[in-house]
Amino acid sequence: MLFNRYIAALCIVYIVFFVIKTMINRRKGVHSEEKRKIREIVKRAVPYGETYMSAYGTESACESFVGNTLTRRHWYYAVAFKQGDLYLVPLSISRASGHQGALGHSDDYMSGTYRHRIQMPHEPVAGDMPSGINISYGEPLHFSVDNLGMVEAGKRMLTLFGKDRREILSFFVLPVYTKDGRCDPVNISQKEEAEAFSRFARTFMEEVNAANGIADIRKAKEEALMRQVK
Repeated sequence: MLFNRYIAALCIVYIVFFVIKTMINRRKGVHSEEKRKIREIVKRAVPYGETYMSAYGTESACESFVGNTLTRRHWYYAVAFKQGDLYLVPLSISRASGHQGALGHSDDYMSGTYRHRIQMPHEPVAGDMPSGINISYGEPLHFSVDNLGMVEAGKRMLTLFGKDRREILSFFVLPVYTKDGRCDPVNISQKEEAEAFSRFARTFMEEVNAANGIADIRKAKEEALMRQVK
């Protein structure tokens, strides 16, 4: 009986500690160094980057499943957007030497490539972060009605398709990222940016799909799948 009370008390202490720590990280994220770095990267990597709204975006995908072990791969982006125009700047986020990475097996949070399409020169952003995290970035990917065949906007999520209607990538822009997350290497709170991105995503979807004659996204995806099968 006494042991059960002891365990219950420990659980309560842990929960209170976790909640307080998360709240502190969220407050830090509003004006965090990481958030400032994202804005700086957009200005440096994107043509006329100062005219775009910037945000931090993430993507994850199941890479392999062996036995009871599921391996997920994570990608991170500086997102720049304005009406009809979208840039994704791939990021490499790593801890300073001697620290373990978020994935538990590498100092790198991202390997430096998104499948086979993104080349990462690992150009460092000037200055290291106080938290011991370094951010490098690669060549920006530009998306517009000119090179997209279809777009699907979900809740805080955007999926891009090529002219052949095959999926290129799908990513999220969430209002809060904290280091308490299992694979989140940064503290970034971006409520206004996330809301603005959601509005942009819906408008962007309408513009791209109208230009490509897409009236039914589900039907268009099924037709693209049938063409691949043939």
